[in-house]
Amino acid sequence: MNSLYEQFNCRTKEELYEKVKNEDLQVKPLLDFIEFAKADIRNKNKAIKSPDIFVDYVKSTTMPTKDTGTIIFVDTKNQPVFLKRTRLSRKNDIKETLKEGLIAGGTRAFIAFSEDTPNNRISQLQSTFENIGIKIIDSLGYNKDKDVFISTSIGCSFYASNSYEIINDGNDEYLKDDFSFKEEYTDFSSYFAKNEIIGLNIIDEIDSIKEKLKIGFQHYHQEVFGIIAYDNDEKVILAEELFKGGTDSSIVDLKVIAKNLLRLDDLKGVAIFHNHPSGNPTPSMEDISMTDKVAQMCEALGVEFLDHYIVGKERILSFSKEVNKFQSKNFRYQDMVKSMKNVSEKGIDYDNNRGIMDIKRGDVVKTSLSDATIVLEVKGEDALLFDGRQYIEAHGIQRDVEKVFWNQGHYYDTIPNEIFTENRKGYEDIKDTINDIINSNYQDFVKTLISIEKGIVDESIVDEVYNRFMDNDGINLINDYFDDVLYDLEHENTVGELIDTNIVVEKPIIKEKIGKLERASLLNELKANVKLSNEHKNEKGFKKDGVEL
Repeated sequence: MNSLYEQFNCRTKEELYEKVKNEDLQVKPLLDFIEFAKADIRNKNKAIKSPDIFVDYVKSTTMPTKDTGTIIFVDTKNQPVFLKRTRLSRKNDIKETLKEGLIAGGTRAFIAFSEDTPNNRISQLQSTFENIGIKIIDSLGYNKDKDVFISTSIGCSFYASNSYEIINDGNDEYLKDDFSFKEEYTDFSSYFAKNEIIGLNIIDEIDSIKEKLKIGFQHYHQEVFGIIAYDNDEKVILAEELFKGGTDSSIVDLKVIAKNLLRLDDLKGVAIFHNHPSGNPTPSMEDISMTDKVAQMCEALGVEFLDHYIVGKERILSFSKEVNKFQSKNFRYQDMVKSMKNVSEKGIDYDNNRGIMDIKRGDVVKTSLSDATIVLEVKGEDALLFDGRQYIEAHGIQRDVEKVFWNQGHYYDTIPNEIFTENRKGYEDIKDTINDIINSNYQDFVKTLISIEKGIVDESIVDEVYNRFMDNDGINLINDYFDDVLYDLEHENTVGELIDTNIVVEKPIIKEKIGKLERASLLNELKANVKLSNEHKNEKGFKKDGVEL
């Protein structure tokens, strides 16, 4: 197969760029693909969320045989990016399939094989994948006589009711106009983007700059971080990627950024960018933390910090526009992006008629920001979330196998006043939400509070602290100061009957062996109006804790 440059009779990216720049007819297919890449090109393949969906994909090709299996590569959301039937007895065939799957953006895999396939072939295949970091989520064994698949992950049988052609089966016809599969494409696309951005006005031509960023960096299968520097006339004088990382993170060295900025003459400010190989530009907690550090560095250097862009196949996310705690230091730019209309994108329907929204108020879910994010309110495809540090107004909310994510979000340090106003009743509504959580899952409620208040991220430590708390009647969930205040108020006839002693929560005594972790003071203050006391035990061995919300 010819390289990208050979396909257009070029030797280097510089030669190809000149042909693209001059709109040479010889490169028209590439020009068409670049135009296509400007739009939302997210992966629309149905995520493999269960074995029956896995079976349907396998049934879209020829069934596995003794020597031939089906390998499906998926992205971080379990959406297929590449499917190919492969000779399992030939190492070169496996390597070629592996190469094509990685180029397509696969980070994990599903494998289907015949039950007649020797076990050593399957073991060798799994070992090869796992040794290079490709996790095999599930394997299907096909019984030809019964026309049935057995999932090795749960040991159940599955019959496919239908089949459909959704993803690439590795043939050249599919690949011929998708230049992103060419090994040299990202090298060329990033070179194209950088050269096109130089000289543009960072304020007045920001839409064009973001468009070029999307073309240049959305197809990388690893995270890439770069900077865009501009002068006192607000013209871009540098656009360069500085760091490359893995499929879900990159290492950013502030010293390297500072060095590249300080060598520039007539420097006024800088914007930063990085891509999300998953295609979804929703910022992670690490993205937000890194942005804060860059902002502090720019302030120390006296350099204007404009914005942070996250590049995804869906779109470009602007921190200045969508992360409320971030404010651009260029006030003309900040006013401009804030005046733009924010349109929530419709989520992808992964689950046919059932819909993608299966979370409700009071749920504790995993997100890119926290493994214990609380759902405070839900309205259609939008939700108000709290990750322990900030509130998120999430639009186009979706759920995959592992996490809840969203198409667009706004981030607040305090609870926003203008979201879901027709449904939210302030204190009473939040109290109802917390009560729902306590009644449905008291253990995770307490663990979440411990994790948030004490900043503990290690789940095993949270478990140990929780067990010690439950095993000791002398520890209250919040500081005894609140008991003293309520006692004083009651005797001053200020509180009286307002304390509802009928609101109780029962929690089991944990009798497991306690380790050697030193006891610490658990919670000095609780940021919600929650009162939990451990004054009584019932005859069945349960603690009764009065809760005042």
